[in-house]
Amino acid sequence: MKISLFFICLLFAFTCSAQAGGATQVFPTSAGPVKITPLFHASTLIEAGGKVIYLDPAKPANFAGQPKADLVLITDIHGDHMDPASLTAISKPGTEILAAPAVVTYGGVRFYFSGDTEGVPEMRALKNIDVAFVCMNLPYTMPPEEAADAVKAFHPKVVIPYHYRGSDPAIFQKKLEGTGIEVRLIDWYPK
Repeated sequence: MKISLFFICLLFAFTCSAQAGGATQVFPTSAGPVKITPLFHASTLIEAGGKVIYLDPAKPANFAGQPKADLVLITDIHGDHMDPASLTAISKPGTEILAAPAVVTYGGVRFYFSGDTEGVPEMRALKNIDVAFVCMNLPYTMPPEEAADAVKAFHPKVVIPYHYRGSDPAIFQKKLEGTGIEVRLIDWYPK
């Protein structure tokens, strides 16, 4: 794999597949569309540039019938972000597995996945984020109110709550009303 593709994928960290849990989101970029599909909790499927990228593949996400990964990015060692059986299910010969930095860029669009965090100064200091995926569930990350305050600080164009089991993303959405930040609520926990 060429080093430039490595950096594009590393800077990218997204996922897609209409068969997965929630509604696929499509973001146009100068390099072509980025399709992102929520699978479950923090597990995400991304398709862009003819590549398949998984972010934090872990059970109980259903990977049956999903495309095999060109690249897997893991943001945390916890079981809700990394599961060896899930890695086996999505891998093929040549699949690269990396622990990636939090911010990634693809086709001129900057994406951010928070992973497990709180509203730390590093998050609040982010600049020029187009699409942010922000976690919120106690006791592991932050409550919706803290997540909304952190998002207000770095003001992405679009924010999508993820990794929110047990939290109410509607509280997060309400706290961001009138800020000019587009909030997209997606069901990451299919029945």
